[in-house]
Amino acid sequence: MADDKTRAAVERVLEICGEAMRNLDKVAPEVAKRIPHSRAIIGFRNILAHGYAALDHRKVYAVAVTHAPELLAAVRDVLKDYPEPGTPT
Repeated sequence: MADDKTRAAVERVLEICGEAMRNLDKVAPEVAKRIPHSRAIIGFRNILAHGYAALDHRKVYAVAVTHAPELLAAVRDVLKDYPEPGTPT
């Protein structure tokens, strides 16, 4: 939390994750529903992107340390149902 560059980078990555979830919810809402807390992820992205409130860096840290690994695991699980294009099935 003390390193401005790292904090900004983490915030940006979380913002990108939220934007990806927002886009997924638009094009494939049934898939987005399989990701836990998808609406909260989108809401958090809006806070990061638009600064609706003063950003609580402790919350950002908690999301990055606690929730991001859970999100990654959930996304990997969902992606198992969608093989890479060109991959033999």
